[in-house]
Amino acid sequence: MDAQISYDPPVVLAPSAARPKPVVTYEASFYYRGWESVPKAYGTIAKLTLPYGVRVESVSPGGCAVRGRVVTCGFGTVPTDEVKTVKVRTRVVRAKVGDRLGATLVAWADNVDRNPGGGGSEDMGPTVVDNSADLEVEINASRESVAPGAEMRYHVRVTNNGPLTTAPAALVIKPGPQLTDPRTSADPPNSCARTEEGFRCPFTRFLQVSVSGTVDAGAAGTKLLTSFTAGFTGQDPPPDPEPGNNTVTETTEVEHRADLGVAMSVTPDSVPAAELPDRPVLTYRAVVTNAGPGTARRTRVKVHRLNGDHGIESVSVPDGCTYDRVVDCDAGDLPVGGSREFVIKAKATPQISGEVFDAWAEVTAANDDYERPGDNQSTAYVKVPGNHADLGVQLAAGTDPVVVGKPVTLVAKVINHGPLPRVDSRVVVRTSVPLSDARVEVEGGTCRMQSIPNDRFECTIPQLTGEAKDVKVTGVTALQAGERLSVNADIDAAENTPVDNDHANDWATLNVEVVESR
Repeated sequence: MDAQISYDPPVVLAPSAARPKPVVTYEASFYYRGWESVPKAYGTIAKLTLPYGVRVESVSPGGCAVRGRVVTCGFGTVPTDEVKTVKVRTRVVRAKVGDRLGATLVAWADNVDRNPGGGGSEDMGPTVVDNSADLEVEINASRESVAPGAEMRYHVRVTNNGPLTTAPAALVIKPGPQLTDPRTSADPPNSCARTEEGFRCPFTRFLQVSVSGTVDAGAAGTKLLTSFTAGFTGQDPPPDPEPGNNTVTETTEVEHRADLGVAMSVTPDSVPAAELPDRPVLTYRAVVTNAGPGTARRTRVKVHRLNGDHGIESVSVPDGCTYDRVVDCDAGDLPVGGSREFVIKAKATPQISGEVFDAWAEVTAANDDYERPGDNQSTAYVKVPGNHADLGVQLAAGTDPVVVGKPVTLVAKVINHGPLPRVDSRVVVRTSVPLSDARVEVEGGTCRMQSIPNDRFECTIPQLTGEAKDVKVTGVTALQAGERLSVNADIDAAENTPVDNDHANDWATLNVEVVESR
């Protein structure tokens, strides 16, 4: 027998003097999943056990026996896959907040074992809650500035956070008078009705609404105020423990758009790589302008990449600006035709990577015309000629072939071919199988070893020059005669250092035969 139980409502108010004996209806269904040899269940019985604290008022079908909280119904012969249902209306006479009023159904027949394969059903039942619920209104999308004659749209979400989630409620939307021909689109659909006060949108647990309309072309200089208020309806509305989040009023400035632009330059715009150790000063100028037709409100200019991660230090900003990895300048309200210049000083360091360093500025305002492309960002480039190095690695074995059980020495010879004379570099050597008693070393550098799943040896070599350095790896392999030891090595510039722009010699491999002792 396969069985299931449903119940209504999903939550129940705890019994009280004002709300005695709330109703809960249980609907328990089962069917016999038969076989060709046994197509029918004979003498079928179903027993529904109700939770403590409920009293049976009525049972369908008639003829079922009720003893306390147990309802037993006989169904006689039940053909394969024919669904049988027991429906019980109850009153909750005793329950406290937090209880779950679950029930259990068991069905069996004379020729069928009781619930073969666990065919019974038990549900968690409705939750007992107190008579309160928290409504919450959230604005997911709106705009703080809109142009006269433009489209205005709000996206709103209303939620009943419970604990009572079945109480009827409504969202009342009052669009500002500047919003001509306002309209709504809701989920569930067709759930909002136009009223004298705006729109009324009934809901219970959850509602999403979009409100849109065209702003009056003559409304420039005003504030568009649209309010969204949720409240319970019906004869017995529950109290809301947090009424402060039931109403949201969105204020949008109706104003002409500002057409902002920014131009950024840097002096000097070229620094030889050899001068980076002296940390030369770079002077950046970011000039913001407003072509109108509206005054740009709350204008801000941000300059990016002027920080240590990109090789810049000692950043100095003018009044009205702050610096925390990004230069952030407050340009205030910028009139039509107005402009402001911000001068930023910084120092270039050897950590600049590559032959070109770029920093970029962006300008924004509360009413910027984001639909006009092109000039809200500007990039300044500093050329750093010669700020790269061609690193190379070669790989060899001290003994070739390798003798079983004898130490093997692997040598990764690394070099800087320039043009930058000194570069921090990183070398990695990997072996196809682990080496016992393994060691790695390099003159003037530091090394470490990892052995999961195979041996990996990593060395950092500061200020690598045109004089070759040897990374030496020693150890004993467990390989047997006839097998081969595979090794590979690679080199690259350390993080935040000049780039290696020729990768053809950055990688080397070695395949060494293993032989018996001679």
